[in-house]
Amino acid sequence: MQGWRHRLFKCNNSTFATALFNGCLIFALFGGGTWQLLDVPDEPWNQVLDVLMIMTTSLFIIEVMLCCLTNRGYPLSFFFFMDILGTVSMIFEISFLLGPAGKPNVNDTNVEPALVRIARVAKMAARAGRFLKLAKFMELIIFRRRRRQRHEYSASK
Repeated sequence: MQGWRHRLFKCNNSTFATALFNGCLIFALFGGGTWQLLDVPDEPWNQVLDVLMIMTTSLFIIEVMLCCLTNRGYPLSFFFFMDILGTVSMIFEISFLLGPAGKPNVNDTNVEPALVRIARVAKMAARAGRFLKLAKFMELIIFRRRRRQRHEYSASK
């Protein structure tokens, strides 16, 4: 039983997986905004963005599952809940779920301004959760580099 867990741990902590998850994280943080800054036409590019965001969300879910299977202290930890929050917040980035892409900007007088502000704060909090995920990856990279340096130092003695 420990064999498969060890292999999953090595896979999850490989350079490729770390680069893939970090790339997805950067795309999740800046992809939608970049799409708007580039002012790409809605047809067909909203569908392309939706597919990329769905793939990113799927990879986030896979990462959470891998971390739960390989790290005993991860489930119900602070980082677990931040990863869940960041993953759930992706529904605001997918246009056919709750995202803004392709929807006309209509001023509706029946909408409470306070409700709009609360929605903006919720979206910013979710984005902050994704930033914490990026900080976790940076900590992992730094920890891995220090561990490698210590190993090389002890091997040279």
